[in-house]
Amino acid sequence: MYDGQFRGAAKIAERWKEAVENIGSEWIVFDRASGLIKEIRAYYASPQDAEMERLELGGFDYKGREHSLASPWG
Repeated sequence: MYDGQFRGAAKIAERWKEAVENIGSEWIVFDRASGLIKEIRAYYASPQDAEMERLELGGFDYKGREHSLASPWG
């Protein structure tokens, strides 16, 4: 997968895009006061369930976190 070291911005972007599309990504939220990890968010690539209008995490406050609840594709 890696073909050696990343070289240049284009190669880094290409590999990052490939990893996110095939695997997913993880985001870490830090507590400003202590610098400790407050939350880890993992977003993994998965097929959409055809019977569901939206594929969401149960109990996650999307609106409260100001995530868009509308599809960018309409």
